Amino acid sequence: MNEEESGCAYAGRDESSCTYTRKYKDPLTRTIMTYKCKRRSVSDRGSCIFHDLEYFMANMDDAAKEFNTEIRVISNQISMLDKAEDRGICFIGCNIPRSDTVELRGGLIIRFNYARFHEPVRFANFDVKLVDLSGAKFNNSLDLVKCKIRRLVSVSTTFDGYVSTVDCNIKDINLSTSQINDKLTVLDSNFEKNADFHETVFSKDCLFYKTTFGKITSFMDTEFKGSARFHHVDFLNPDRVKFQCESQNISLLYTDVTSVWFSPDMEWGDADKQMIYDERNMMENKTILSAVKSVYRDLRENYEIHMDYPTAGKFFVREMELERLYYQTKSGVRKKGLGKRILSLHYELYKALSCYGENLGRIIKIDIAVFFGSVVYFSFSLALDPESITGSGCLDIVNHALSRALGGDSEGTNVNFTDHLVRGIGLLFIGMTFVSIKRKLERRFRH
Repeated sequence: MNEEESGCAYAGRDESSCTYTRKYKDPLTRTIMTYKCKRRSVSDRGSCIFHDLEYFMANMDDAAKEFNTEIRVISNQISMLDKAEDRGICFIGCNIPRSDTVELRGGLIIRFNYARFHEPVRFANFDVKLVDLSGAKFNNSLDLVKCKIRRLVSVSTTFDGYVSTVDCNIKDINLSTSQINDKLTVLDSNFEKNADFHETVFSKDCLFYKTTFGKITSFMDTEFKGSARFHHVDFLNPDRVKFQCESQNISLLYTDVTSVWFSPDMEWGDADKQMIYDERNMMENKTILSAVKSVYRDLRENYEIHMDYPTAGKFFVREMELERLYYQTKSGVRKKGLGKRILSLHYELYKALSCYGENLGRIIKIDIAVFFGSVVYFSFSLALDPESITGSGCLDIVNHALSRALGGDSEGTNVNFTDHLVRGIGLLFIGMTFVSIKRKLERRFRH
């Protein structure tokens, strides 16, 4: 086990050093390291101003001055440090006061493992190699603005305040097993390589807007207690994006998810109605109707690709339901009244007769019923007019009734409007049957 701390530099040292030590895992070397604080002790407990909570709380102004002085001194010394492992700022296990805005560059390694941030934190214009926040606790907000971070590690971190990331480029981010107790907003940011949100808990709403995910992205066992909005998001390698979480609060507007992986146990609605978050809140959020239908279309395509055809069919039904029940106006989406429903009666019939072609069993039963109904109708009409056919026995009547029901007329006489109507209805249902069969076959052969 390595007992030396690497990657850290200190502004000043004193013979009476702080006695704080703590082991931590270095994400760069994946080894267990031991951190030994060498700052000056300020109390009888043998701790420095950052590791003695009682002294820190009583002298926060002094702590802020010392903290910002140390940051500035290290920043000014960066150009004089020869070894890459010396380019570090270590505040492991420290209580962190308010800080000034300082631009940090030069491949720095910044460690705030197990630290506690008592004031709002703003990291701006960073260009650093590593920021390690594992095990830390933020009592207030955290803002990352225009930062370039090669690796951001924040495992088992607690954020009690608002978290935002704006115009940042983070090659590798690990936020697994962390707890975000307030809102999260990620805007115009790029996670170039890996983004790990495994077992992360989002207690309130989170928004990923115009965000790019590069290689591997994991939302496995992630908990979204509020809404999780992925809007205008680009998954550059969708085959390596995985979701295994509660899907009730996930919004996917203007985001292509046709190829990402959703866990088979994710439920988008109840057993019979796959209603997504965007539809449930469509009229309140003034979402464009076509955008919601597009989400259903992408989800249908996704589940067809992964050969979950029953679920894909349910998404198709919800897409058609939007067409049947709603219409778009300049002010937003409105529900159709009785008049508009009558004007689009074909949707009502399509749903009632075959559930938009998804219920093949229902349409086949109707086909059979229509056929036998046609036979019965023609049998009665022929029985009332036996002179219109050759022969008058029961078998002759049934034979001619079957011929007329199937569209033929051996005698070529007495074909009236009712005959054409009955045959037209039969052809309509046969056509709907073929459409339903065609859709189901296309799903299987296309993928």
